[in-house]
Amino acid sequence: MTSAIKPGLGQQVRPESHTVAHLKYRPDIDGLRAIAVLSVVLFHAFPRWLPGGFAGVDVFFVLSGFLIGGILLRSGEAGSLSFADFYSRRIRRIFPALIVVMAATLCFGWFALLAEEFKQLGKHIAGGAGFVSNFVLWSETGYFDSASDFKPLLHLWSLGVEEQFYLIWPVIIWGAYRLRLNVLTITTVLFLASLIANVSLIDHDSAKTFYWPFTRFWEMLAGSLLAWVCMYRKSELDSVIAQVTFSGQNPASRISTSAEVQSLIGLILVVGSILLLSTEHNFPGWYAVAPVLGTCMVIFAGPDAWLNKRILASRPMVLIGLISFPLYLWHWPLLAYARIMEEGETSRNIRIAAVVLSFVLATLTYLLIEKNIRFRKGRAVPVLLAACMTVVGASGYWVFKQDGLPERLAEFNGQLPQLVVESEEFKMDPACRKDHAGVTYCMKTPAWPIDTLVIGDSHSRRLFPGIESHLDKSKRGALLIGEAGCAPFIGVSTAQKGSREKCTSAMNHAFDVAKSPEIKTVFLASRGPLYFTGKGYGEHEAKLNYETLLVNTDQPLSYPAALESGMRATLESLTKSGKNVVFVIDNPELGFPPVSCMDLRRPMRITDGKIRTPCAVPRADYDARSSGYRSMVFKVLKDFPAVKVWDLPSLLCDKEYCYAKKDGTMLYQDGDHLSIAGSSLVSKWLERNL
Repeated sequence: MTSAIKPGLGQQVRPESHTVAHLKYRPDIDGLRAIAVLSVVLFHAFPRWLPGGFAGVDVFFVLSGFLIGGILLRSGEAGSLSFADFYSRRIRRIFPALIVVMAATLCFGWFALLAEEFKQLGKHIAGGAGFVSNFVLWSETGYFDSASDFKPLLHLWSLGVEEQFYLIWPVIIWGAYRLRLNVLTITTVLFLASLIANVSLIDHDSAKTFYWPFTRFWEMLAGSLLAWVCMYRKSELDSVIAQVTFSGQNPASRISTSAEVQSLIGLILVVGSILLLSTEHNFPGWYAVAPVLGTCMVIFAGPDAWLNKRILASRPMVLIGLISFPLYLWHWPLLAYARIMEEGETSRNIRIAAVVLSFVLATLTYLLIEKNIRFRKGRAVPVLLAACMTVVGASGYWVFKQDGLPERLAEFNGQLPQLVVESEEFKMDPACRKDHAGVTYCMKTPAWPIDTLVIGDSHSRRLFPGIESHLDKSKRGALLIGEAGCAPFIGVSTAQKGSREKCTSAMNHAFDVAKSPEIKTVFLASRGPLYFTGKGYGEHEAKLNYETLLVNTDQPLSYPAALESGMRATLESLTKSGKNVVFVIDNPELGFPPVSCMDLRRPMRITDGKIRTPCAVPRADYDARSSGYRSMVFKVLKDFPAVKVWDLPSLLCDKEYCYAKKDGTMLYQDGDHLSIAGSSLVSKWLERNL
């Protein structure tokens, strides 16, 4: 639909005469694309080289807002804004390479992934095809968590955010011009609202702030604001900046010098962000302002600034910029599949090979697919592309609904009965979750009256089958209330940085239930060393970053001090109310996937690999990881002699090793969660002590 739209930007403002030049191709912008994509690729392949390389996505967001926002502004000003034309161009630009990469990723997953992995990939394929990957991934966990390294389509979150923006922004622009509203005012208000939401929420829910569209829209709106300035006020603003900063020169020289300085400072901000930021920073938040502002400054400096003209517009940078989109799409699935097939971090040579292959595939995709389809005339092209995307998305959804098609690996699956994530013993009770809304984990025994409550994180869920089996013998029932990543202590939040509210609400509910007179015994179970140190364990969890905080207080405490305070408050509350309390010292973390101990390992590998023998973590490593936490726990327990201690390491470890496998039975489902057999084994302690 094309609307005859009258100018609505405050009718006294007209585009500057050089707007025609603004329409011309700027090779320096392709150079910025090159910096953005190289920083992301190198961060994913070699994070120690460029610890803040993820900021390259923010550069992409600004570039997108500037280029596409400019198109929308010009179309609106001319009264020729057509939704059909706009979305047709978006489909031609995005779909060809994306369809190829998603289809290839799905096909390779058929041969390389286990059933649960393939099922998750199917969900991500469907989410990617619908441009809602950011919501799907946000519902799972954070971008910087360890599991993210093994999701081949993790990077599609940014496409989801971008396309959600372009579902909304053209409509707003169209409405503003049609109603003769001031576009600058609307853009500025939305920009500020999004930026404020970003910096306000980052400390409360960092994962949501990272993935949620409105908290990232300000970056594209910054580009759109810049496009407006370049269309309507560039000469005026150039003169003002030059007058303020270089008043001693003639006007032309002042403007030229100002452009050079802007370009230099902008590149320093962008490159500095890439070099100095890291996953330790709560990103985006205020930290994202630097790469966004830097990108805006480089663009505003113009194509004739020396750095823009000589460096960014150089042939190598332009060539990389031209293939930046397919390169972004290809590099992550290759790196993720390499990690999956090697069951952990890969060698430097494998990562180099993955990066080189991504460049080759990106070049071929650009030359053979993008160039041939993007500029092909005819209305049928976007329709066919949309149909192909629908087929790919539907295929992914079918794989998800088919539970990852486990029959593909019949022989292999026979080796994995203890590694099934969603076995019947671990499944959530829908009725329980309905009764206890707001918690992730909710399970209860159906047959007997409930007198036992289990509170904790996902590790408590792994203990529940053993507890349930023990209580069933004496016709007693149990209820589990838990939340992923949350320690079972009053007034304490333990979660990935910025997710404190989730833990607070879930644990408050759990301890409210504990006050019920029907509850006689309370188990407290969680992955204590994680919350004590704030760090994961093993190469799979190198990027896991947790925080332990006391809520409702401004007193800054170290993680161990906060954990100790919460533990004391919890035990005091429960024991004073007459509850029998069982404190669980968690099973040892392995730091490796238990499947690496099996004779038949993955369906596909890059290297031959070796079967881990023994299937265990050295006791010395466990002691080094947990000694501080155990010392704190037993110091607190001295003041609560009535509390019983369920010390799982004493059941799973000897003087030399803590075992993941005993008598041929796998005791772990993954690197830190017990399997069904593991839960049954450690529950034998209950028979002797309860």
